[in-house]
Amino acid sequence: MRSYIILLIILVLTLIMGCSKDKAANQISGLSSQDLYLRGWTLFQQSNYSEAAKYFQELSIRPNNYLFGHLGLGWTYLKQDKIINSNNEFQKFFDTDSLDLIVPADSSYMDGKAGLCFVSSAMHDEVGVITNSQQIGANWSFRYDSSLNYQDIVLLKAMSYYAMGQFDLSLQMVQILDPGFAVDLTFSEGKILLANKIESLKQII
Repeated sequence: MRSYIILLIILVLTLIMGCSKDKAANQISGLSSQDLYLRGWTLFQQSNYSEAAKYFQELSIRPNNYLFGHLGLGWTYLKQDKIINSNNEFQKFFDTDSLDLIVPADSSYMDGKAGLCFVSSAMHDEVGVITNSQQIGANWSFRYDSSLNYQDIVLLKAMSYYAMGQFDLSLQMVQILDPGFAVDLTFSEGKILLANKIESLKQII
């Protein structure tokens, strides 16, 4: 009898939880695309990435707004260190834009390219970092995370050029961030100093 009661309690709790999840899903699907967009980014800025993803996922299946869903998911997954998922969503943001609705001058376009720079860096794809950075303007900053701006992109480029053995270009990037920094790259000591400088910049940018 006691076992039966325990099983009954578990069944009731399971049904309640299931109903709650269904209700939450229905509430999200019933929102307008504008509300999904705003709530997703609000949760993102609150670092509530798992909840933000739910709104962006719904937005990503809306016929007229799916691109912004993919963009939101790209950044949300990036913040969760889900690098492969993040890369897939950023790629969808660009690849599924068959009508070229998002043009290079748009802030959303640069947000997507910046996201791909961070993803490429995490994947040790130095060429990807350099390629994606070419269409990011010097005035770029991420509107949903003010700590990320063009200086971060320059630093990623410095790191990538260094990893590729293109030390002169790496130094040029570092000098954008610190114009007074200079080393002689004809000596190994200079390359070591450059590497140390990059590491120190990673702590402050």
